[in-house]
Amino acid sequence: ASDPACLKCPLTAQCPGGDAVVFSSGRWVVRGGMYVLVECPAGSQLVDSVGGVMSHDAQRCVPCQADQYILASNSSRFSCQPCPVGAACDGSGLVGKVAGSAWVPDWVRGLYLLASCPAGYQLLNSLSNGDFAPVNQECQLCPATYFCAGGGAPAAPCPDGSFSAPGSNSSLACRAAVMVQVAVALGMSLANFSAAKQATFREAVAYSCGVQVGQA
Repeated sequence: ASDPACLKCPLTAQCPGGDAVVFSSGRWVVRGGMYVLVECPAGSQLVDSVGGVMSHDAQRCVPCQADQYILASNSSRFSCQPCPVGAACDGSGLVGKVAGSAWVPDWVRGLYLLASCPAGYQLLNSLSNGDFAPVNQECQLCPATYFCAGGGAPAAPCPDGSFSAPGSNSSLACRAAVMVQVAVALGMSLANFSAAKQATFREAVAYSCGVQVGQA
């Protein structure tokens, strides 16, 4: 039998000499005459390869950022993922921002998928060209003049001549309405017509009509 060869000290460990190794993080086991990283702390990515080839010297645990999550920390198949716009992440897990939204792990792709939204919300998960985009996943409040049954169903438009308030969850919310277009000349430039001023203007128009903003 040949004598064991000396190996470099793992990146995040301390090797005082001989077979003594002090690891700063992760769970290591002896396998094939060397230490192998088999698990990292929750919220960390296990790195053990370079260019897809296992590398003793590359083994380490890399913590995910606060705006990321990771499905599991016991395999290099999983990596830190950016937090979707419809969720809150803490570097380890993920929680939907909308109560009642359902997120399920996709162990093949290593990310969370938004499976369904509560009634009154529509499920969005794609780019403008229709391609799936994990980071764009969210439950968005159903827009006015639409109703959203929830789940994965898209927003459905109200019949012509009817209107619904934002967040409507049934066709029963679509009410007959008379649409009135108002033209107003304001003494300010478009650049100065900020979002806050637009909101105030909408409230003033609604008040003059005796309704609330968004009310049918």
